[in-house]
Amino acid sequence: MPIHVEWDDDEQTTLRMAAIGVWTWQDYGEALQQAHSLMDGASREMIHLIIDMHQSPLLPSNVLSHLSGLPSTRHAKSGMKVVVGVNAFAKALFAAMKRINPQGMRSVQFASTLDEARTLLRSQQPTAPKSNPDDSPSGSGKAGVR
Repeated sequence: MPIHVEWDDDEQTTLRMAAIGVWTWQDYGEALQQAHSLMDGASREMIHLIIDMHQSPLLPSNVLSHLSGLPSTRHAKSGMKVVVGVNAFAKALFAAMKRINPQGMRSVQFASTLDEARTLLRSQQPTAPKSNPDDSPSGSGKAGVR
C-alpha cells in the first residue's frame, strides 16, 4: 500500500499517514478508512493526524476537487492535521482551500519535518479552561457572550 498508517506515539494521541512514492486518491481513501478504524478503537477523545509526504514527489491529479472534499471526511475524534514535507505548490493549494473554506480547513497546519510536526501538536494540547466570572451563575447572566 503506497500510504502507510500507524500510531506515531505509544499514547495513541497521534496517527501518522506516510505516503511513499506515487499514490492515488483511492489509496488515500483506503488509508483514511484505516485511520478512522484505529480512531474508533482508541480510548482518546481527540486524535491528531500527521500526513507525511516526504517520500512522495507529487500529489495525484484532480487535487483541487479532492482537497475541497477533505473537510467532509473528518472523523468525530479528529484533532489537528499536520502536513509534512510538501512542496511550495502543494502549500499554495492548501492556502487557497483555506481561503475558500476556512472553517473546514482550520485544523490543517504545515511542518517541514516530523519533529517540527510533533512539537506543533504538543504545543496545541488542550489546557484547563480559565475561569471567567461571566460564565458563573453569579456573573452578569450573559454566559458565553463575548
